[in-house]
Amino acid sequence: GTGVATVAAPSAAPAPCRAVTLFAVNGAGAAGGETLAAVTDPLVQQAGDRLAVVGVPGPEVGASYATSEQQAVTSLTDSVAQQLAACPDGDAMLFGYSQGAHVAGDVAARVGSGGEPRIPADRILAVGLFGDPARDPSARVVPEGVTGQGVLPARSGDFGALAGRTIEVCAPDDPVCATAAGTTAPP
Repeated sequence: GTGVATVAAPSAAPAPCRAVTLFAVNGAGAAGGETLAAVTDPLVQQAGDRLAVVGVPGPEVGASYATSEQQAVTSLTDSVAQQLAACPDGDAMLFGYSQGAHVAGDVAARVGSGGEPRIPADRILAVGLFGDPARDPSARVVPEGVTGQGVLPARSGDFGALAGRTIEVCAPDDPVCATAAGTTAPP
């Protein structure tokens, strides 16, 4: 097997217990699956059975974005908490693309600030946010020198205890994560 599972709604642990479970959150309408696979597939090849990848749907297309994003945050938070509870010797990583980066980033900020007691920050090994529409201009970003911010308002607070394990990946002049301050978000 490839070690990849896709979950729609959490119930029990979303994946078999492994040393690390990587939760990969796609953009709206499953956008970004190929982008995240370009990152996760080599990790699976390198780590083998020590790594499970769980594909997580991002916000729904056609729904209120704010409501849909918060539902996706709740779903991801529940999935990670269930996985860590079922696998006490395992850790997790959070990756997200576009709207999925918004979701994964919001979960990381909540965990890093101590606002999610079911997920200890020391069990989140890494957070990778690719094209985060809520990127704060002061967040660590690669490539170095990318200016601007996400097209949506920056998430409140920072990544707290996860700041040193969180990286924002944003292409220069990206219309989602490298916009000028005051840019109006698309409808």
